Amino acid sequence: MYSEEAIYVYEKLLAGEIKNFSPYFLDISKRKERVSTIFKYLIENKLNMSPEQALDQLTLEMISNFKLAPLIKHIHKGKPLPEKEICLKILKYVYPTLSHPTNEEMAILLYKDILEGKVKNFPKCYFWEGVIGEKRAIACLRYLCLEVVGLKEDEIVEHFKSKSLSEAEKFLRKYKLWTAADTLFLTAHSFIETAFSQNERVNF
Repeated sequence: MYSEEAIYVYEKLLAGEIKNFSPYFLDISKRKERVSTIFKYLIENKLNMSPEQALDQLTLEMISNFKLAPLIKHIHKGKPLPEKEICLKILKYVYPTLSHPTNEEMAILLYKDILEGKVKNFPKCYFWEGVIGEKRAIACLRYLCLEVVGLKEDEIVEHFKSKSLSEAEKFLRKYKLWTAADTLFLTAHSFIETAFSQNERVNF
């Protein structure tokens, strides 16, 4: 109903004929369809991406370059999130049936960026969200031990039990996971034991 008008107004914004979307244009009764339409138009027509490609390639810089940063607040209003998680929220909003990464998979993608120096640290409060925060922490630790360090799963707990708490803490600090341990667990050892209990499995 509002799709053609939304694209028409968006093209006027891109051409500099208007400065921003008016409150009337984003009235609550029209907002979801118009915001979805405009982001879909950006992804498929301006960026020439499929929804699946956008999962890997969409960035906040692209969104800003095409003058859509102000629309993000209509999709995500909570506390700051990593860039990839905000982009994922946008894609879930636009393509509700699109298969997308789990919270654990998103945490590992962010952690890879941190280890590679692309991102400095985890966002503040990243591990504070109850079960979600704990799953993020466990996914990152499992990725670190199994994929980065190359330890064998059935030997990890005993490996760290043989080390002092200060040695385990030093290990977690070195690989940027001490904040997760300090936020969620009593000791570094309890973090490691929980991550490698029989109930925890994360595919990389």
